[in-house]
Amino acid sequence: MGDGRAHDRLTALAVRLALPLLFLLPFLFHWRLFALNPLDRGSFPHGDFSVQFYAFARYQAERLLAGQLPLWSDGAFSGFPFLADIQSASLYPPRLLLILLSSPWGYPYVALELEAVLHFSLAAAFTYLLGRRLFGHAGIAFLTALAFTFSGYLTSYPSQQLAILESAVWLPLAVLAVEEGVQRPRLLNRWTLVGGLALGMSALAGHPQTVMLVAYLVLAFALWRGRPKRGALFLAPVLVLAGALAAAQLLPSAQYTLLSSRASSSYADMAAGLPVQDLVQMLFPGSVSGQSPLYVGMLPLLLAGAALVLAPKGPVRFWFAAALVALLLSFGDQAYLHSLFYLIAPGWRLFRGQERLALLVAFPVSLLAGYGLRALVGGATDDRCRAYVRGSLALPATLAFAAAAFFLGLIAQGWTSASGFYWLLGSAVFVSIAATLSWGLLRWWTSGERPAVAFFGLAAALLVFDLFTVGWRLNFSDEPAAAREQAPAAVAAIRADAGDTPYRVFNEFRLDGNYGVQFGVDDIWGASPLRLARYEELLARLPWERAWPLLNVRYVVTWRVELSLPSQVIFQQEVGGETTYVHRLNEASPRAWLATEAEIVSAPAALERLAAADLDWRRTVLLEQAPPLTLAGGAAGTVQWRAREPERLLLYVESEANALLVLSEVNYPGWRAWIDGQPAPVVTADHVLRAVPVPAGEHTVELRFVPTLWLVGAVVSVLAWPGLGVGMLVTRDS
Repeated sequence: MGDGRAHDRLTALAVRLALPLLFLLPFLFHWRLFALNPLDRGSFPHGDFSVQFYAFARYQAERLLAGQLPLWSDGAFSGFPFLADIQSASLYPPRLLLILLSSPWGYPYVALELEAVLHFSLAAAFTYLLGRRLFGHAGIAFLTALAFTFSGYLTSYPSQQLAILESAVWLPLAVLAVEEGVQRPRLLNRWTLVGGLALGMSALAGHPQTVMLVAYLVLAFALWRGRPKRGALFLAPVLVLAGALAAAQLLPSAQYTLLSSRASSSYADMAAGLPVQDLVQMLFPGSVSGQSPLYVGMLPLLLAGAALVLAPKGPVRFWFAAALVALLLSFGDQAYLHSLFYLIAPGWRLFRGQERLALLVAFPVSLLAGYGLRALVGGATDDRCRAYVRGSLALPATLAFAAAAFFLGLIAQGWTSASGFYWLLGSAVFVSIAATLSWGLLRWWTSGERPAVAFFGLAAALLVFDLFTVGWRLNFSDEPAAAREQAPAAVAAIRADAGDTPYRVFNEFRLDGNYGVQFGVDDIWGASPLRLARYEELLARLPWERAWPLLNVRYVVTWRVELSLPSQVIFQQEVGGETTYVHRLNEASPRAWLATEAEIVSAPAALERLAAADLDWRRTVLLEQAPPLTLAGGAAGTVQWRAREPERLLLYVESEANALLVLSEVNYPGWRAWIDGQPAPVVTADHVLRAVPVPAGEHTVELRFVPTLWLVGAVVSVLAWPGLGVGMLVTRDS
């Protein structure tokens, strides 16, 4: 009797500790990011995390902590709508909270690392809650959460491409909302609000492709779980609420996407996916590439098999079908199914990188493992369970045989890391051990009455050992986090030389793509999937001799000793056997000037005319329609800068004749102008630049970025968030 009570107390303690443990395990997985000993501490490696996401987040933090909303940035692409770039995640609540909490330290690199790790904790917590609902068992839910959170997918490139990770982790909560809400008498219940919150947060996190994948899976699950009519009725208000919560981000982002080069991409641009060889990595992680997005661990693989054999009912069939379809789609053009989705599935043609569908493989397989474990736990002494476990010995046996074959192949080729068998052997030995231990654990469980706490504890320890070993070093560098925060020496040299005169830089692959956003330097290029289509055309078709002066380029960072335009080297640095040169162009080009003549040309012909040698681009501006005031030529006047802020420009103009004030600034919807306090039109000049018609005389010209769609979206979201809070308080849970 005493042993039974002790076992019950131990079980109750394990249940109470499940969520705290799941919250802490991601920190154990990433312990070297936060190690107390500086010699042990490192950082997320150089890549998308530092080049794009930290640069964006640092700029966002600086602007917000200064009491400014980052609608625009001059640090890349000669100016771009920063908030409208959805991967900036400018309005994502967890980001805003961490910016606030880290403000005393000025938003260091480790703050964004902390944000990433906390999202692994969210993934674990949400999957655990879903598992409790689906399986009614804390131990099964715990193992399911481990399998998804530390699967080869989430721990591979989503950690680098932070928006993918943060958009993906809301999937389990959205599925839980459907599971809880669609079966209740009142379809409009508290779970409707939870579903809208989950999808809205996923959208605000900043990766539209992942949001689309999450939405497709949630839609399919709702239609299956509630049958088409009831599932659609439940999901409709969920989608409306999600859109309203994220409207302030989604509306400007949709506009930017439609004006970007992404809107005109072809099938060939969007067809790439996982190599078919990656299927091998479901069994042999790290054997094809450094990352193994299809690997979920040996124990979950055995348990998923148990679900298919022992419990082939409705939920198992649904999740197996979801995983299979996603797996085929993840191969992109290598499997015909992607072509069908490209043709008929809304939104599919907008996104490349079909390997990201591995999310919809890892998540269903993790749930299948839960269903399989439930079947084994419920029938541990059943003959069918024992027969399955005995038969599943084929997996570790096959892996051991493969390890032996790889060993013989390596011996035949010579023991060298250059041999393909070398890495296959290492992977095969590891998974053979993991599979054998997993099989042995299941055999032990089904061989008689065993203490459940011991079984689930051993299973969790084994799964942690398996998945941590495969993934924990993939996104780690020994370089300290502080190194990601320091401005390169080339940037310091440019700043010291430039003074207060406005200038831009052409960076020829010597500095990180978004260094300008992070360190406050205006560059004509950057690193983001979204780029204004017209601007990209201009850079692709104009020779540098015309593009650089037109875009106010004064400095060129390159490996070239000499340039095509006269210049002077002001800085050089040798790193790793390569030399970086910073050139200052001898002839400084203006950031704004007055043009007194105009040529009317169509958009397709503008770039050809702009490249023509006989065009005096400082005197004659190219327009697509007649200017709103008469230009009669004559001498151009003078332009003086009075204020330069990302969303506000103030200039003093003096001219004896009517003129167009042309700014070496990208024109974009939302830029508005005032002359002496009176509204004035803003027109597109020279294919992509901004221009304001200015009558003769002395005038003060002000331009402000006030995007209409942002204002509309902000109103909707400002109403939706308090509405969500009130709804959670008053909506009945049935």
